Amino acid sequence: VKEQVTLHRCVAMLLAGSQASVPRVLRETEHVLVVSKPPRIPFHSTSGQAGLVQVCRQAKAEGIIQYDAQRIYPVHRLDTVTSGIVMFAKSPAAAGFMIRAFREKAVAKYYVALSGRPPKKKQGSVIGDMERSRRSSWMLLRSRERPAVTRFWSCAVPVAGRTGLRFYLLRPETGRTHQLRVAMKSLGSPILGDMLYANSADAKLEDRCYLHAAAIRLALGSEVLQVICPPVGPGMGSLFNDAAFQAKFDALLPAALEHQAGTWEFPGQSPLLTSTIGSIGELELRSQSEDGSGDASTACDVSDGGEDEWEFGGLDDAASE
Repeated sequence: VKEQVTLHRCVAMLLAGSQASVPRVLRETEHVLVVSKPPRIPFHSTSGQAGLVQVCRQAKAEGIIQYDAQRIYPVHRLDTVTSGIVMFAKSPAAAGFMIRAFREKAVAKYYVALSGRPPKKKQGSVIGDMERSRRSSWMLLRSRERPAVTRFWSCAVPVAGRTGLRFYLLRPETGRTHQLRVAMKSLGSPILGDMLYANSADAKLEDRCYLHAAAIRLALGSEVLQVICPPVGPGMGSLFNDAAFQAKFDALLPAALEHQAGTWEFPGQSPLLTSTIGSIGELELRSQSEDGSGDASTACDVSDGGEDEWEFGGLDDAASE
C-alpha cells in the first residue's frame, strides 16, 4: 500500500510539472490505443518514478488526456531515454494478436535519431549477434547465430546552426535490447546525448538522448493501422524542434503516408528502408470476452522489470529500439 501511495504521488508530481511530461494520445481504434511517450519516462515504475502505464492512467483520471479504453495492455515498450510511439492493446485477445504480429515480423517500425559524428557508411545494414557488456550496456558481435538486423540511412542536416550533425532514419527488423543504440555506436556514430553509448562528457551537454520512435505499421486483420509521430513539442528537445530537422522529417515521413497502404518506399534513400505489411490472420475478438476473461497467456506483464525495448514477456521480437 505504501508503494502504491508513493507511486501515486510521483505521478501527481510528474503531471503537475509540465506539459512535456504528459503522454499524448495519437490514435485510438476498437482494439488499440497509441500514445506518444515523452523522453525520461520509464516504461516500468521504479523506486521514486512512475512508469508509462501508471502515468497514462492517472492523466486520464485527472482529465489531462482522454481515451475510451478501460484497461490497457502493453505489447511492446521503449527505453526511458527514447520518445515516441507506444501501442497498447485494449483487451487480452488483442494483446495476444499484436504480440504475435511483432514476433512474426508483421510490424514495420521506423525511428529517427541524431548523431554528432559521421558514420562509417552513409546507408546500409548493421547485422550481428548481441551480448551483455559492462555498465548495463550491450555490444555487437561479428557472429550471426541469432543476429539483430537494423537498416539505416543518413544525411547531413544543419540543425540549430550546428555543423557536423547527421539525421538517421532507422528501420529495425528484429527486436533486441538497446538494438538501435548499439547499432549506431558500431557505425562510429553514437546517438547524441546517449549517456550509455556516447562519450559521457559530450552527452551531458545535450538536453536529451536524440532517439525517437517515429512511425509504425501494423495490419489488424483487414484493418491497417499506420501512425506517424514527429518529435515536436515541449520536452522533445531543442534539436528535434529545430525547423531544419522538422523539414527533413516531413520530407521523409510526411503525414500523408498514414493513408498509403501497401508499400512504403523512400526514393533517393536506401531501398532497405522499404516496407510492406500483411495480415497474419483475422483478428477474431468477437468471441473473446472484453472484460479480461479472454486468453491472455501471451499478454505482457506490466510488473516485469527492466528497460529492454521490444523484449516483453519473453518474446524477443516483440519490439525494437
